[in-house]
Amino acid sequence: MLNEDHRVACVNFAQQNLNRDWSRVIFLDEKTFSSSQDSKLPLWRLDNTRYEPNHVLDTQRSGRISVEVLGWILSDGPGELVQIGGRMNRAQYVRILNDILLPGILDRKLGIPDRKK
Repeated sequence: MLNEDHRVACVNFAQQNLNRDWSRVIFLDEKTFSSSQDSKLPLWRLDNTRYEPNHVLDTQRSGRISVEVLGWILSDGPGELVQIGGRMNRAQYVRILNDILLPGILDRKLGIPDRKK
């Protein structure tokens, strides 16, 4: 949920960029999808009582399946959806940008110069 400061910042951003050419902007985001709810319970306990038996919750493997993906979209439609193996690190991010995102953008012939020339 957005608080009031975030709402104001969003409105300010929208007003400042109202006349921007959004047709040449790439939106990129990552998301984790899970086959079950992975929510944490609210917890309160006294200091230094973390490992007391009445504060330890037994858990079992749920068999939950999670997949993290990264996707992108331009004004003319979505790009490729990429599955990320494990937690994304800098090297994976750069590989996705160089090997998937950039070629996908160049394939659309949007007037972006090919950096290999």
